[in-house]
Amino acid sequence: MRPARPPSGGRAARVSSKNTCPIHQRHPRTAAAAAARDAGGGGGGSSGGGEALASEFARLMVELDLRPSGPPRLPSPLMPPNAVVAAVMEALQRPDWPEAGAGALTAFRFSMPEGYGGRAAPRSDPRRAAAPPPPPPPPPLGVISDSLPRRGWGADEEWLDAPCFAARLRAPPLDVLLNCADWRAAGPPVFPSARGAARAVQAVEVRAAPRRGAAGAEAGSGGGGDAGGGGGTSSGGGGAWAAGSGVDGGGGINGGIDGGGGGGGGGGGGGGASGAAGGERLYRLSFCLERVEAGSLKGCWLAVGVRAGDYTL
Repeated sequence: MRPARPPSGGRAARVSSKNTCPIHQRHPRTAAAAAARDAGGGGGGSSGGGEALASEFARLMVELDLRPSGPPRLPSPLMPPNAVVAAVMEALQRPDWPEAGAGALTAFRFSMPEGYGGRAAPRSDPRRAAAPPPPPPPPPLGVISDSLPRRGWGADEEWLDAPCFAARLRAPPLDVLLNCADWRAAGPPVFPSARGAARAVQAVEVRAAPRRGAAGAEAGSGGGGDAGGGGGTSSGGGGAWAAGSGVDGGGGINGGIDGGGGGGGGGGGGGGASGAAGGERLYRLSFCLERVEAGSLKGCWLAVGVRAGDYTL
């Protein structure tokens, strides 16, 4: 006698049992991820779709003012200028989280490394006769070491190691960024077309305690600043791309190349500080950023300076 044939639906039943296995019942997202991977042609396909999705997600987070549990700690070509500034400000607002000095180190890593982007170090005074030496060639592809100097945020054209960079953050006018009570973007980033498409300016408004030893600047007196008459920390002659004020004074935004105007510092015309509740003050500063054109950081927006005042106006 011939053995009985199995029912025609036996094979289909065995196949369908895979869709109801315990792991898919316990973890429905695993099944959804597998289905999405299968629909995309498997895991070995192009990564272009994933990069586009990550970029769209980052843009949506910025538009909705949604903040992750912790700020990014390393630059990425998927981060636009406003996201870079947000990551830096979030880190500086909690400078010792998750470990001591983590905020300053994050700001250091989001600053232009030496040898990247030849235009990242403009001269403070464009009237100088002697041109600066050409920058060294970009380092090869690979991880950027923290031992590589970064561009300081001041008007002085200098490359700083991590300890010196952190020390400059604790000095005016940048000290208001550390442990600030609150901050917000003063507007969308501005791309000065006349100065190149790879440059951007992002203004922020910071609410923080008054600066140490800057009573004159807090009162908004002209010609003051943190380092005295008219000049500020680095009076006159430059800034990131600007022919106007120095880091902390020199007459505010429109002070001119010589920085002779009044109102330097964070509380005067240059800093744009105003009163706030609880003894705190509002300071407006501008982040100057440039996009790296070559090397392992190609496509990343990095900071090349921070100026007191709103340079987006």
